[in-house]
Formats: sequence, C-alpha cells, structure tokens
Amino acid sequence: MSYALARSNRYARGRIVQHHPHLRLVRGGLGGLGTTDAALAAQAQIPTSVLQAIRSVESGGNPSAARFEPRIFNMVTNNSYQSQFPSDTGSSGTGTSLPAAFNRAYQLDPHSAIDATSWGSYQVLLRDAGPQIWSAAGNDPARFIQMFNADPHGISDQILVSWFANRPAAAAAARVPNFTELARLYNGSSTSPWGARVAAAYAQLGGTNAVPALIQASAAVALPWLAAGSAGLIALVVINHYAQQRNRSAA
Repeated sequence: MSYALARSNRYARGRIVQHHPHLRLVRGGLGGLGTTDAALAAQAQIPTSVLQAIRSVESGGNPSAARFEPRIFNMVTNNSYQSQFPSDTGSSGTGTSLPAAFNRAYQLDPHSAIDATSWGSYQVLLRDAGPQIWSAAGNDPARFIQMFNADPHGISDQILVSWFANRPAAAAAARVPNFTELARLYNGSSTSPWGARVAAAYAQLGGTNAVPALIQASAAVALPWLAAGSAGLIALVVINHYAQQRNRSAA
C-alpha cells in the first residue's frame, strides 16, 4: 500500500502528541541537515512557510514526537500479529517515552515496528522515508532509536528531506502552493482536514491565503501534465498569474 493510502483518515481519529519534559533537544549532531528552516526547506525544495506549516500541524514543533500505527504494523508483517494489534487507532508518545503498543511490537519485530511509526517534527512513516535513513542506522533498529533520541531535530530533518526527494510531485504541489494536492500526497486524502489546517497555518505564518478552490483544482490537473510539455506549463503560468493578481489586490 502506498504512503498516501496508509495515512488516510488519520486526522478523523485525531492525534495527541505527548511532550517529554526531560528530553534534551539538540540541533545537528548525528547527521542533522541544517540549522535553519530556510536551509531545510531549500534541501526539500519547498517554501519555508510551507515547511513550517506542515511542522505546526503534524507535531506542534515537537521533534521527539512519535506515533505508532497498528494498522501499518499489521500490513508490513502480513498480519502475523493481528490478534495482538486489532485496533486501527494509533498511539503517540516521544522518542524517550514511546507508547506501550510500540514497545510490544518492537519485541515482536523491531524493524517493522519502526517502519510502522511516524517520527519527528513532520510525522513521516519511516517505511516511506527512503532507504537513506535505515542505511544511516546500519539497518539496526536499536541504532535508529539511539540516533533519534540523541538528535530528534536532525533525524526529523533527514526523514522529511528524504520523503520529498522521493516524491517530486509533492514538492511541486508545495511550491504552488496547492494544499489540496499536497494533502493527497502527504496525508492520503485531498478531502481530509489536513490540507485546510496546513493552509491556515501557512496563512498565519505570513504566507498568502490558500489558493481559491478553482485554482486548486486547476493546479491539481496541471501538475501531472508538466512532464508532457507546454499544456501543463501554460496552466501553471496562468495559475501563478492569477495568484499574484489576488495577492496584490489583497495587499
């Protein structure tokens, strides 16, 4: 199952991210990619304000956040332990205080338990973060946990950059910005509340308001056609022109 389908409807259930008061957060260290949001956004090839909006919605800025997804664990283990994880409701914690469900899964299959957990500031399932993260940990689950606890900022950054690097269409949607399309690719559903929440956070951070629905729909159609040549390019030029005109009139 794709990353998008795996994450669908997670906000219909809601998520509570717990903060660990004794966790010392460091920047850099074990492979941290950048010290500023601008540097990180440049590496992900997305606008800084979109990066900040995603982080605000996903974790509230807590880089040590972790959410174990039983449904994903059952999927990646071919339902070998489904009787022990019957619920589709995820459970949240932090890198130094992971939920009990994760700890049970880790005892059964450490690699799959980590893959079935959304990690860090941007809450990306490690299964979908790309092979770079496991490679950095030497494919060792215990080493990954150690790395994450030692440098949640840096590991969060690596996971996000890796995810966008493997999904250029998502980065393109973020640059428009087209929050409807980004919601489909990042969260699994173009109609979930996620897109509206990120759009609202983006506006609050100083970005322009979400592009009107008609332009959103046009962008969703145009983006896949970019590879086909001029049709998609012309559509995006029109979209950008309309958005600029709207921004000037709102100023």
